Amino acid sequence: MKPARQSVVIPLPVEDEWPHPPGDEWDWQESVVLCFQDLHHRVGGFIRIGHHPNRNTGNLTFGVVTPEGGYNRSAQDLPMRDGDRSKRGFALDGFVSAIFDEASSAWRAEDAECAIDLRVTNFHPLYDTWALSGLTGGFRDKFAASHTEAPGAVSGTVRVGQQTWSIQGFAYRD
Repeated sequence: MKPARQSVVIPLPVEDEWPHPPGDEWDWQESVVLCFQDLHHRVGGFIRIGHHPNRNTGNLTFGVVTPEGGYNRSAQDLPMRDGDRSKRGFALDGFVSAIFDEASSAWRAEDAECAIDLRVTNFHPLYDTWALSGLTGGFRDKFAASHTEAPGAVSGTVRVGQQTWSIQGFAYRD
């Protein structure tokens, strides 16, 4: 009988969430993702901020859903601006930002049609997802070294058009 595989949870420091020095590859990239939902108000969303610092561009996927409809703003190869890569976070297009602290993160975005101001509090310390899965070696190190995941509680406000919701719900960060 084959022995059960033991999983190893490798806790990661908050610094692993912050922007890293880019690798040498032209297409080197890193990104942060948030999915969130308030079941009571039926408001949720998906945000991805992706940086290609060697190309000085970024990719944005942003969507919010509400009972009345929603809002989407997505674009590729946006020019990165000064300050888009800060010590503790990511921003893009003068529209969206994510800042990371020890056990929480702040996500903000605003334009004429939509605004969010969200705080995500992690349910547990950050951990290395790939190490937990058992994936090792060059692929892991090249593809997604120290890749963090964290479920959490989300609270804050979401505005689409003229309607604003104060939300409390669940979130998942990648």
